[in-house]
Amino acid sequence: MEQRNIVTQTMTNMYNIYNDIGRIIRVIEEETKNSNLIAVGGDATVTWENSYAYYRPEAWLPSWFARAYQTERFENRAVGFCIHLGGERYDSVWQEKLEAAQIHFPFINISLIEMDTKIREVKRSNLNDIFWSAGWYEPWWVSNIENESLVFSQEKEMDGNSKLITYFLDLFTLNSKDTVLRLVVEPMVQMLAGDIDWVINNKLPVIKITPPSFAGE
Repeated sequence: MEQRNIVTQTMTNMYNIYNDIGRIIRVIEEETKNSNLIAVGGDATVTWENSYAYYRPEAWLPSWFARAYQTERFENRAVGFCIHLGGERYDSVWQEKLEAAQIHFPFINISLIEMDTKIREVKRSNLNDIFWSAGWYEPWWVSNIENESLVFSQEKEMDGNSKLITYFLDLFTLNSKDTVLRLVVEPMVQMLAGDIDWVINNKLPVIKITPPSFAGE
């Protein structure tokens, strides 16, 4: 393909990808509101750590998107997600380790977090970093993997001193409003309310993780 056409097709593809992601997030946002969950921060921001500077072109392209939600009842607890597209902004070694665990880009991790401080007192970028980090399934912070579906983290190992419960979905499975509601929103609502085994008990088609060691570890 001619170089000019490659640029045009790439921009078209990115436009389509971002629009698809936007549709998924809009469904999550609408349905969490219907379930009386409140978006942390109150605005529509989904990206962070991107650059607008000419000398940092590697950070121009958004590669991950996150939102966090909570209720007034649980000040130290939140649920949320992070969509990971992959690419050059992700360390290649960790990409290989994720693939060894059967987690392939693009994917989304959905997490319940509990902190030793009020969620609303945490800086937004730090909170997003926690949900982003929850998608990296690092052996040194994993304390337990239940039914190859739920990853439990240890408090001392995570940014922000938080405890997490995480599960993973292939982003391509979220191809309808009903699917997003069943696989993302309803589990978040139930996990936040205290039913941490909702994903397992309802046998949701989440990514089955190969526990717990990676090739080369």
